[in-house]
Amino acid sequence: MARIGVLAFIALLLTSIARADEFTELFQWVKDNGGMVNVAIKTNKDGVRGLFTTAPAKAGDFVATVNSACMINAGATTGNIMTGTLLVLRELFDPHSRFKPYIKARDS
Repeated sequence: MARIGVLAFIALLLTSIARADEFTELFQWVKDNGGMVNVAIKTNKDGVRGLFTTAPAKAGDFVATVNSACMINAGATTGNIMTGTLLVLRELFDPHSRFKPYIKARDS
């Protein structure tokens, strides 16, 4: 199982402008595929939107894990770069892609 650290996960969220409900769907998809997500996108009492943990966490704890079932496997890293590119494009334009929750959150 691959793990995403706190900083990488925050960076992923900050680079997207998806609405919180789309991330809720994405987080549920990760959980349904064997991952763990203990965060939510909310607005605090001062109106600041951010990433909040939904379970107690201390410095260095993982707030999410992503199972390999949620990853596009592009094969060996020594292979042709086009292999990974074609796999991503196929999933991006396939209306029945199993990665739809991710693509939907990314595209908003």
